[in-house]
Amino acid sequence: MKWYLDPEVYRDELVTEDPKRREVVEKITGYNLEYYIYNTSKMARIVSKMPQPFKSIFKAVANRKAYELHAGQVVPLEDALKIVDLAHNHVLIPCYCRYLLGAETKLTCLNFGLVRDLWPKYKPNDPISEIDKEEAKELLREWDEKGYIHGVFWAKIPYVIAICNCEKKYCTALRNRLLFGIENSYKKSHYIAVVNHELCDLCGGRPKCISRCQFGAIKIRDGKLYIDEDLCFGCGLCRSVCDRGALSLVSREEAGVNVW
Repeated sequence: MKWYLDPEVYRDELVTEDPKRREVVEKITGYNLEYYIYNTSKMARIVSKMPQPFKSIFKAVANRKAYELHAGQVVPLEDALKIVDLAHNHVLIPCYCRYLLGAETKLTCLNFGLVRDLWPKYKPNDPISEIDKEEAKELLREWDEKGYIHGVFWAKIPYVIAICNCEKKYCTALRNRLLFGIENSYKKSHYIAVVNHELCDLCGGRPKCISRCQFGAIKIRDGKLYIDEDLCFGCGLCRSVCDRGALSLVSREEAGVNVW
């Protein structure tokens, strides 16, 4: 089930009627988001260096905590646009993952719900920009063209708090999964990329989709384009650089793939 397409997960009552979720949202918003990002990365590194069996135990705890706190799931552009329609109080805030790694700070974190009201309260000196749904959709399309991965993030699942638009080299949630094995920090999407070999001409020997894929999931095997199902996150970014429309997404169930 695409849990993020359920209108119920956007109700602010999930926060106002649940003190524990309210605490999570206020911590993320108010207790310095940059500190939260730094602290989760620090803990992930500590866990990765532990000897067995302690490493497995603490990884299991970290994966469970991801659901209870703040984590996300990759979504393709079409689902991100649907999320915009379901959500309310659309605002842009800075991407602190970029900021913490010394990159240019951009307003690419599209937030919803109570963040609009809590952000000025807790972070009055940090920028925030309120936008409407159509502006949000246009930005998502622009970011998709730039190669930004879209991810729907929760604050104590299932309350949707944001769509993060970032890149692997900056994204803390992806780094925690790929480098430290905390799978629930950033779940794969409900989709997987597939190739129509009748349309694919390998771009004259230099397929643009290979360099576009941030997960190394697109390769050439026996003279044909090949999708590594274990590596594909189903972000769909490969599609926008294919001039021949040879790449598409199908559901993991349809493809018989259960690697999340």
